[in-house]
Amino acid sequence: MASTRIQPHQSPTLTVRFHLTVPRGYNHDTRLAEFRKKYRRHFKHDDLCALITDKKFSRASMRLAQGRKFLVDVFHIVRPMTSSECIAFLKKQDGILLGAHGASLVWEFGKGVLPYGKHCLSFDEKHALPEFAGNDRAVPFLRRRGGENPSEFKFSCAHFAGSGYWDARHALLCFRDVR
Repeated sequence: MASTRIQPHQSPTLTVRFHLTVPRGYNHDTRLAEFRKKYRRHFKHDDLCALITDKKFSRASMRLAQGRKFLVDVFHIVRPMTSSECIAFLKKQDGILLGAHGASLVWEFGKGVLPYGKHCLSFDEKHALPEFAGNDRAVPFLRRRGGENPSEFKFSCAHFAGSGYWDARHALLCFRDVR
């Protein structure tokens, strides 16, 4: 029986695509606090990370404005990748790095199409990500649980560093402008 072996050069695979519009009344400076207040009851105790705050993510490389439209692609990672390789891949797709602000919009308007059991990473430029666990940076992610509780989500952060840290358990959120 022939086995399918993933080659080191294989790129992440597109699995989901949807449109997203930044809603009326969106305020970039207070988005994460408003998200927390409005949706906290939808998350179990530790499933909405305390690190995800407007203050911690205040250096976002892209400030969103109401009415801006995006095409969001979800790419499954098929071979181990570093954070730098993930960012390079997203930029090659003409992706815009939106970090926690983008992830919060995906949860609000696109959570129903996210894959089960995958950590969907929403990168920003490394310098724009908050410090996390010493000298590392925090990469926000959404995870839609599978199994008995498919409607449960986790919105948290993982470490930026690590050689080949991101693997088949992860996916990339890629935001592209719609004109």
